[in-house]
Amino acid sequence: MLKNFPVTILFILLYQICSGQNTIDNVRRHFDQKNYEAAISLSEKIIQESENSQEIGDAYYFSAISFKKLSEPTKAIDQYLKSLEYYEDPEDKASVYNNIASIFLAYHAYENTILFVTEAINTQVDSVDLGRRLLNRAIAYKQLQKYDEAKEDISNAHNIAIALNNTHLQYRAGNQLGLIHKDMKEYDKALVHFSNANSLDYPKKTFHNIANVYDLKGETSTAIQFFTKTINYTKRNRTKFIAHKDLGNLYLREGESRLAIQNLLNAVELFPSLSNPEIEDIKTFKSLANCYEILEENELALATMYDAFELSVKFNQIKNELADKYTKEAILKTLEEHRTKEQIKEETTEHQYTVSGVISISGLIILGLILLIRNIKIDFKRKEILFKSKELAKLQLKEKISAAAGRFK
Repeated sequence: MLKNFPVTILFILLYQICSGQNTIDNVRRHFDQKNYEAAISLSEKIIQESENSQEIGDAYYFSAISFKKLSEPTKAIDQYLKSLEYYEDPEDKASVYNNIASIFLAYHAYENTILFVTEAINTQVDSVDLGRRLLNRAIAYKQLQKYDEAKEDISNAHNIAIALNNTHLQYRAGNQLGLIHKDMKEYDKALVHFSNANSLDYPKKTFHNIANVYDLKGETSTAIQFFTKTINYTKRNRTKFIAHKDLGNLYLREGESRLAIQNLLNAVELFPSLSNPEIEDIKTFKSLANCYEILEENELALATMYDAFELSVKFNQIKNELADKYTKEAILKTLEEHRTKEQIKEETTEHQYTVSGVISISGLIILGLILLIRNIKIDFKRKEILFKSKELAKLQLKEKISAAAGRFK
């Protein structure tokens, strides 16, 4: 038996090392290193092998965000929804609902965005997260031109931001209110809100939105100044990309083809990813194709228009796939099912607490009776000892009195 002992220890160590590889930390590591396929594969193993609800929920969650990074939003949503079956913490659930909403927002499914953001708001009401989610819902309302609902959400988010002294939230709220007034063609009001946002003690500034408003007002030179300021100021590639695109379109309208193509080419160089198209990216390629046409670079114009077409096809394919699978009725049904499951869980837990409470109360009563009987016994014993002590004291006193009397005889 002792001969096999080292082999047994080695086997146990190897088992622990191998099983230790299937952990959420390793999934997270794969994800951080952008090995999304490996993250998904390891998540599947954890889902099959683990018996821990939180761990299974996390595995589905990382699988979802990995699918999202691979531009497979339908699979991402499926994994997110499965994670809800295992998560217990309201904060985890609210995060899942919010992430699903962000996918629908990216593909312009605004009604679905509102449904899931609302579910996130109702699930967990942390003040800062509540403010952020109200602003996300306001974006969807704005796109649906439901401006009153959007303004209400922004106002509530702004009040939360002031109460918490959160300048980031205040900045976002001011920006979004400005964008609503811009959509409503109330340009002066929009500029006021953008300027107020810029006046906050916050490192990020909204020069790009101001540039767009001046462009819409026809004040071209001021617009160019603010577009240029955006490009020089911001460190975010996405923001620079959009600023170059918008400035390129402005020059294109003004007949400045060379300056237009220079900015549009800069935008394309900053182009984030062909695998995850956004509608702004498609517009950029179309604008660049128009520039090439003006410069009589027909081959480049055709190739760029083809890129725009490919992006548009991919974007609409995903958008239609989401619309077909996740109708409003299907989402409402799914959310209702999750609510019902939660209610059953809560009732079961409450019942368990009630039963355990009854058992605990019964136990306390029994314990109380035992202690009462014990105290009665102790008290009786104490009285018995006290009585004996008194009798002994009386006897001793009598003896002392008798002895003293004898001496006085």
